[in-house]
Amino acid sequence: HASALFYDYLRLSFRAIGCSQTAWDRLQLALINYKFLHGDLNVSQAFVVPRDPNWPRTMWDMPLGRNVANIHHKNYFALHRAELQSMGFDFTVGQGHGGHGWNQLRDAVL
Repeated sequence: HASALFYDYLRLSFRAIGCSQTAWDRLQLALINYKFLHGDLNVSQAFVVPRDPNWPRTMWDMPLGRNVANIHHKNYFALHRAELQSMGFDFTVGQGHGGHGWNQLRDAVL
């Protein structure tokens, strides 16, 4: 439950400085939590935040994988690219044929 406590700390910090949570804030906190739990930000497109105590209830059922796919393929949250990169977000993952790492496969074979 440490990650949920961490999220609560961040949420309270936002509230303390008078910031309401925007879509970016929610996504950023979800990515931080995902990385805390999984060690990376390689979120599969099908990943939906589970109803699990390791995740804050306010994030349960969030389609995090779809959001990450939109960052890769539709340039969502482009204004936050530097922040995403500093978090360890890899903009090369998911590029190529159908988001299945086609470029990596092609490079390995050829």
